[in-house]
Amino acid sequence: MFLIIPAIIIFLAFSYLYVNDDVSLIVQGIIYFSILIIILFSFYIYKSIQKNLRQQEHNKILLEIKQLHIKLNNIQNEEERKIIYQKIRKLEKEAKNNNF
Repeated sequence: MFLIIPAIIIFLAFSYLYVNDDVSLIVQGIIYFSILIIILFSFYIYKSIQKNLRQQEHNKILLEIKQLHIKLNNIQNEEERKIIYQKIRKLEKEAKNNNF
């Protein structure tokens, strides 16, 4: 959505410039400047969403680690405790690698 709408706006702006030959140089400059602003804003939104998704994934891993710690404290079976502890270590390594 954040890529389609700017693409449509840019297409319409280029179409306007192509169809109208009598557009002044100032209006052409304004249109090209607005196209540049739209492109930069689209990339900013893309980077922001990408960063938020990485943060969300990191938080999901941390939440799962906390839930496994709670589960680890409530389990008495030693074999299950080892399995959960291994899962916790694996998730902690993944969280450490995904840290940005």
